[in-house]
Amino acid sequence: MLPFTLNDSSKPVDLNFHHENNTPEFIKMKFFATLEEQCVQRITKLFKYYTFTNLQDLYEIHNYLETATPFMETIAERCLYHYNGNATLLFIPFLLLKGKLLVRDENINEVMLWIENLDNRSHYEQVRKLTSLKFHASIPENYFKLLPLLSKMPNITKLQLTSWTNDEVLAALGMYCKNLEVLDSINDGQATVTDVGLGYLSHLSSLKMILFCRVADEWDYEDKYKFTGKGIALLMLYLKNLERIVCPEYLLRDALHYIYQMNFIKCLESNNYLSIRTLFLAYPDVPANTITMIPLLCPLLENLSIYVPNIFDSSYQMSLKKLINLKKLKLEFGSVCNFDINTVDTIVQGVI
Repeated sequence: MLPFTLNDSSKPVDLNFHHENNTPEFIKMKFFATLEEQCVQRITKLFKYYTFTNLQDLYEIHNYLETATPFMETIAERCLYHYNGNATLLFIPFLLLKGKLLVRDENINEVMLWIENLDNRSHYEQVRKLTSLKFHASIPENYFKLLPLLSKMPNITKLQLTSWTNDEVLAALGMYCKNLEVLDSINDGQATVTDVGLGYLSHLSSLKMILFCRVADEWDYEDKYKFTGKGIALLMLYLKNLERIVCPEYLLRDALHYIYQMNFIKCLESNNYLSIRTLFLAYPDVPANTITMIPLLCPLLENLSIYVPNIFDSSYQMSLKKLINLKKLKLEFGSVCNFDINTVDTIVQGVI
């Protein structure tokens, strides 16, 4: 018998719904939504009551609460399972069922224990369902657990890294994670990727979004990235589904110029456009001639951020007018500049 009940002092369900669409259907929907939230709150409170040190008791609770399976992902997140190994072991079947997993230094050993038990057929099938992995480990020895982890997850479509973004990791992605759509390492300011690593990414034809840290500056050798504009150009040319790539903007500038110089325009006659739909080029050293290339190279562009040093330069206005698919435009100006607001309106109106 369990030493607890689900009764607590939670607030009662409020049936006094005030809404303009106070129909029976809406009242019913609101009623069950409120009951669901109360259920989640009570079960979360129950799990938090335990310190996750007595695993035997936790498994008893786990079996007792199997009926709460639809809420387990939410409960696991509210219990901060990723900070406790035992809690991870408890919740991991439900998290894999939902296709999402967060791995940190605090729970990586338990995750690897589960993953390595792939002789268990049910474990194997559950791991293959994983589509989203967040890896937030920073202890050096845990890096060596990342590569075998990726080799067991062929169906992930989204990977988020806050450390250890390097050529070896990208090579593992290129070999094992053929369905990857999003690579997010935007918070990894210590990435050591080179053009070789980008070459591995170019084999992942499903990639839609690649996010690297943007803080590096081309004039600061210590912060400068090890990959180049040529590597970025390779990704733009080879990945036909790539819609967004984030990296230091001087590299995007260089990539666009490399592609333009390769006489890529000749290929446009066969509608062989770049698939890029979002570009951030709000960098003072992105010249006006780069902006004039964008309509030719990226005619599908929907979101654009650019730096405008001279609001009276007509080349900006003419280029923006050619972007017929543009939906969102962000203009950034120098800290000291004089411009006629009507001219700004003219530029914006030209692309609406």
